Amino acid sequence: LYKRRHPLLDLVLDRFKGLSWLSPKRVFMVFSRVAHREHHVLNLIEAMKKRNRFMATIFHNSASDETRSNKNMHRAVLNTCLEYNCTWIWTQDSNVVNIHFNILQEMAMYNFSISAPLILSNINIDSPSTNFWGAAEDSGFYKRSVDYFDIVERRIGGIFLVPYVSGAYMIKGEVMKELYFSHDTYRDTDSDVVICNSIREAGHLIFLKADTPAGLFINGKTNATVPYPFLEHFAENMSPFYLSFYFKWDHIRQRDWKYSTATPLQSPCSDVYVMELFDENFAINMKNAAFASNLWTHREWYAGWGSIETLSFQDIGFDKGWEVFSQDYIPTIVDRKFTGFRSEGNPIFTFFMRMDNNTSDSLDSLAGRGSFTVLVPLTADYEGGAVYFNDECKVNLQVGDLVIYPSRLTHSVRFVPPKNGTMVNVVSFYK
Repeated sequence: LYKRRHPLLDLVLDRFKGLSWLSPKRVFMVFSRVAHREHHVLNLIEAMKKRNRFMATIFHNSASDETRSNKNMHRAVLNTCLEYNCTWIWTQDSNVVNIHFNILQEMAMYNFSISAPLILSNINIDSPSTNFWGAAEDSGFYKRSVDYFDIVERRIGGIFLVPYVSGAYMIKGEVMKELYFSHDTYRDTDSDVVICNSIREAGHLIFLKADTPAGLFINGKTNATVPYPFLEHFAENMSPFYLSFYFKWDHIRQRDWKYSTATPLQSPCSDVYVMELFDENFAINMKNAAFASNLWTHREWYAGWGSIETLSFQDIGFDKGWEVFSQDYIPTIVDRKFTGFRSEGNPIFTFFMRMDNNTSDSLDSLAGRGSFTVLVPLTADYEGGAVYFNDECKVNLQVGDLVIYPSRLTHSVRFVPPKNGTMVNVVSFYK
């Protein structure tokens, strides 16, 4: 149920492509209320159609606001369940990410009428928000139970009887037929409250499987005009980003956040360090966000950089997210690899750069503004391009690598434009 905008929608949808253990006759539905992200939904539809081993029925709802209301979304789910005589319904809001889908099989084996996994807003803070409440007022609205914080902070675990869940839950098809989805007392945004009240009034129990978190909430609404709101809310969503497929390494398990102990650092040139960090999904999303913008220009970020076409992170709302990421990563790398130097990871400027066969092939070596420069290659489908440090050390970079070197002080970089295709990199200068 795609009710709101958020920056990780493509990952949420991609996770469903991996479902393999369910019945060959599976009905899959997507209800979207946000038209500007239609391309993500359509990409999923095409991917699901190619998987012939199960039946996929997907509704991309782009009608009026009333048709797209939460209550009507749930009614459509019920009607489809009745049509196909479904056994189980798994409903998941799009702002729930990183669901471990083996949890569905486990909950089905318990054979509860209604059950939900534990969903948290962030696994690295005390008392994160979650998807359940342990008690309810007579009016039907929720309140905290005495053991609420013990469950949320994972001091206790197990299966708990609760009056309210939201975000993601599993319901038996026969139970769904007994429910109502709207009530004059509640707004449409309180649809989960209405459903949970309906469940209890029908005499059914709601179970929370809280032995381990099964997913995370995405926080923050994105700008409706941004087609790829990728880093716009990184600060509020560090755990979902780090746990997602955007990173090659599971850094969240490194509780001390000492990344260089978890990720190999290579040094192809003196004082040039390469970390295999971001994966292909990160590169694709960053590149798509950049090319969706018409704000490319030739800006003189520092001496000589004006000869390359660039796009500022600030112009597309990525600057704050990149700053938080940088403050989390860069200080540790600088401290461990550049003796005598310190950095708080505050970027001076961050921008995309792109080069193709129309770019001058007589570019000078470029120094960076600041003590350190970071490069992140986003493309590899070009021919003839190259990156040299100090004019003599050629580095074969892979998509998603993070390269850091001491710019302005001792190092320069020279880019050789490709003969075919487009070279796109992220460039960031640091104090």
